[in-house]
Amino acid sequence: MFSPKNGVWNHLCLVWKNIPGAYSFFINGTEAVSGILAGQGVHLSYLSIPAGGLLVIGGKKTAAHMENPFVGRMTCLQMWSFSLTDTIIKALSQKKRCEKYSNPLLNWNEVKSGIAVGNVRQEVPSSVTQPNVVSEEDFDVQFAPESTGSYVMKETITGLQLSSLTVSMWLKNDKCDSKHTSFVYSTTDYDSEISFKLEGITAIQECKLSIIMKNYELGSKYIGLDSSRWHFVAFAWRSKDGNYVFVVNSFSELGLGKFEGKTIESGNILIGQQSENVNLENPFSGRITCFQMWKTFLSKEQIEEIYKGNGAKDGKCQTNDDSYRFLTWAQVKTANTKGEVTFHWPSELI
Repeated sequence: MFSPKNGVWNHLCLVWKNIPGAYSFFINGTEAVSGILAGQGVHLSYLSIPAGGLLVIGGKKTAAHMENPFVGRMTCLQMWSFSLTDTIIKALSQKKRCEKYSNPLLNWNEVKSGIAVGNVRQEVPSSVTQPNVVSEEDFDVQFAPESTGSYVMKETITGLQLSSLTVSMWLKNDKCDSKHTSFVYSTTDYDSEISFKLEGITAIQECKLSIIMKNYELGSKYIGLDSSRWHFVAFAWRSKDGNYVFVVNSFSELGLGKFEGKTIESGNILIGQQSENVNLENPFSGRITCFQMWKTFLSKEQIEEIYKGNGAKDGKCQTNDDSYRFLTWAQVKTANTKGEVTFHWPSELI
């Protein structure tokens, strides 16, 4: 980030890939310009940035003196050895503190050990940021109210034929006045192979949270209309006997013989919306965190361990049996997003 004389902070990010020499320049999380770098009439592809260079902040150093001096403030300079996605860049630009994402080659704390020359002053604390280190799972995704076209979509998961499955997430809904889909796993055969849906029941002033499997409602639980409360929801199912477990906070429901002998095929994961089609419907409004999926059947006791372990503010999603987990919350950061979707670090919950 930098602040020129007018006192307005701006977030800048440059992404470059040596194959095919493409670059993108972002201002405050939005791509401003992109193209292919060229030098002496040829594309600068298949090149690398050599080690042993000199990093200068605040001007351009020549053999004789410093040129093009910068006037203003800077903070949170970081460098990575890989390209950040548009989603991560947007999320970093919205932060009011210095987020140390993944493992940077250079982080802002290291700049303090550099050599300062001339009229350079360090201000602690920063007027815009506070140093902070978060894990790759320590974030929430927020869906804006009344935004029918917003969702996070994980690319199609291929090569699956599951005979058992467990999915869990935390959600905090801003409203529950009609029908809202927090997540859906859709396949060729079913619009809702698995989904968690909320529905406002106006007659009793309640919000019903339901589990849908193969377009059929297996169970539900009323969670109230308190928009300030986080709710844990999980579902586990296995094919051999059709047994399932549905958990909402401390409530659990066990079922028998549902879709016995069936399997779950490859499909698409959509968070915050029922469908990615043109006529979007059932939008979710609120926050979601720690969405995870396992290709195994976790027992009621194992799921309860996950529920009790969250909220500890350790920056990690509580899990169980990592060897069978095929979708982690950290992977959601690389998913496609559309509409008014905001990534918040650190998470309110974890």
